[in-house]
Amino acid sequence: MPIDEKYLISEEVRESLKDSDAVAKKFRLGMTYQQVLGFSDDAIVGFYDAAYRLMEQRKYEQAADAFFFLTQISPLVKTFWMGLGHCERFNSHIERAVPAYLMAVSIEPNDQEAYLECMRGLLALGKVTEALDLLDMAISHADENSGEAWARQLRDTCVSCKEWIIAHREGEEVKYG
Repeated sequence: MPIDEKYLISEEVRESLKDSDAVAKKFRLGMTYQQVLGFSDDAIVGFYDAAYRLMEQRKYEQAADAFFFLTQISPLVKTFWMGLGHCERFNSHIERAVPAYLMAVSIEPNDQEAYLECMRGLLALGKVTEALDLLDMAISHADENSGEAWARQLRDTCVSCKEWIIAHREGEEVKYG
């Protein structure tokens, strides 16, 4: 089965990549790898669909590679970072999942999913203080945006998680899961 052209880097783009100064200028102007390589949004959706299928098939190493690729060519898409974090977690690479979840938090700080996944990872690594700090950051962010519809849910969820961690804390270990 032939590869759809949208997934290939055109000859014109390949030629332009030979001029390192021109490529560097594109990055200085804020272009992403997606733009520099000439991938359409439709191609990115196709790459994402393939990565997600790999994850659904429990091929987590391959899926992690696919999501890593996506995070590099389109670094400001939270869903790609969450996918990478999930695959790393499923591969028992919690230490690699946490930074992916933190990137998702930085991209969309109003969405509680990334905070909760990151908190779970930090707790699994025994980093209770860091988990509490993350929750405090989320609570502060929600408080600063108290007029927004999402803020109340984020705050309430993070306060509940923080209370649970404190209640179950034994030294620096938390019995989780």
